[in-house]
Formats: sequence, C-alpha cells, structure tokens
Amino acid sequence: MEYSHHARQQMPRRGITEEDVEWALKRPYGNRPGEPGTVWIQGYASGGRILEVCVKLPERRFITTVAWLD
Repeated sequence: MEYSHHARQQMPRRGITEEDVEWALKRPYGNRPGEPGTVWIQGYASGGRILEVCVKLPERRFITTVAWLD
C-alpha cells in the first residue's frame, strides 16, 4: 500500500494505524463514490470499529485519506 502525505498526517491525529487500514480493506462491508477517480471503502478495522479508506482507482493501492465512520 502507498499512502498520500495527507493520509500519513491524518492517521496519527485520528488514532488510525496501518494495521487498521489493512484490516478494513481485507474486511470490507461497503463502498461509496469519492472524488473523481476515487472510492471510499468501508471496512472493519482490527478493533472492530468501522473505518473508511479513500483509495484511487482502478488499482486501489494508493490511500488518499482515512477516517473512522462514527
């Protein structure tokens, strides 16, 4: 996975680890469109919380930002 500078800044501020992101992407439960060329994937993080991960299309390997879905 690759992370944007913005994602790297937001992760510690929001208490999100790379492990949380990996778990959420491996255990998705839904998605929604993002800005053009991106999609938000909702998935279960390691602690069971729901995390939203915004990724670039089509490969979904570049993380633009992340946020808890509360």
